Amino acid sequence: MKRLAIFLLLAGAPALAQAPTPAPSLFFTPAEVAIGERILAGREPKPVSASGEYQGPPPVPPDIHLGALIFVAPGDWVLWVNGQRRTPSDRRGELEISAVSRERAEIVWRGDVKGGPLRVRLRPYQTFVGSTGEILEGALAPVK
Repeated sequence: MKRLAIFLLLAGAPALAQAPTPAPSLFFTPAEVAIGERILAGREPKPVSASGEYQGPPPVPPDIHLGALIFVAPGDWVLWVNGQRRTPSDRRGELEISAVSRERAEIVWRGDVKGGPLRVRLRPYQTFVGSTGEILEGALAPVK
């Protein structure tokens, strides 16, 4: 009889261990505790829109550094953007030079940004930090 009772007790133990209940909390409801535990366990569902499509994190604009600007005339200039030489006829890359004056250049990033393209005006030796949206004097050290 003792063996049967021990067997029944041990047979039910794995079922209890598989369905843990959220820990009680003084500050959160049981539903909020369960959400927190799902997030910590990495089982949080991906964000979806009303149409049911996956919405990943918004794209982060790149850091943009204007190293130098040589302006001769409105159609005759040379820029160094992120270490690459750019001229009026140069249309390569994800960054487009839309306007250049004696003091500054307007650089456009047409990434997936809501509300239209991102326009940044920089003077020589300024850096636009894409993750924060700040414009800093000088060049950022490369991240290793």
